[in-house]
Amino acid sequence: MGRFMLIGRRSQRERCAICHDTLGEQETACAGCGSKTHADCRRELGRCATLGCAAEVAPPGAAGPRADGRTGPYSRIIIRAAAATVALAMGLVCLLWPVLSWGSFSAAVRGASLGSLALGAAYSFAMFVISSLAAWTLVRTPSLILAVKRLLDSTEPVALWLSVQKSETGVFHATLEETLNGSGKSVSLPIDASLAPEWVFALAGHHRAMVFGLETAGPCVLGVDGRLALVRGLGSRPAS
Repeated sequence: MGRFMLIGRRSQRERCAICHDTLGEQETACAGCGSKTHADCRRELGRCATLGCAAEVAPPGAAGPRADGRTGPYSRIIIRAAAATVALAMGLVCLLWPVLSWGSFSAAVRGASLGSLALGAAYSFAMFVISSLAAWTLVRTPSLILAVKRLLDSTEPVALWLSVQKSETGVFHATLEETLNGSGKSVSLPIDASLAPEWVFALAGHHRAMVFGLETAGPCVLGVDGRLALVRGLGSRPAS
């Protein structure tokens, strides 16, 4: 009776089991089923890409998720809200000065020159604008936090290649590509500097990223090497 023998042969175009891009030097193989992936893809997914495979997916000696893996997207939201609270408090103190201390306010007005009064009016208007923007930021903060939470809990990320560039106007953009050879889809996403953490702007070269919310309006989160960063907030249009 004859026997069948299966002989493995390495393809010249092996692809990652997660993102389906061509494998390179950073490939890793699952210890259970042998499926090959990019190391970054497997680390971001957190499990084997093969359905039903329960093998450990982290390669020996690989670092686990960063401490900011789930808190990272929210940290800058909280910092921005805190700054807005301080700005709002300062603006209210300035604008409510006549109400809080009419005596000192009227004395200052009577002894001021016309130029000083004009400067004071301009300063009050500036504080009014700052206070309005700060109040608007605080009002939208809870909605932004809930939107990011829903995005991370209910959305499957897309694996793309990420590079960060700074335009001539000083605006940072995240370029997201399906492949490194330019044959796939590529989109450019403006980065909200008030929401993105500092490490995003320091990224050099190409990095494998898990992208949440790219094709939908609203927040967009990038996952790179176990870290998550919010790069787009509420009211934003989908990337084209």
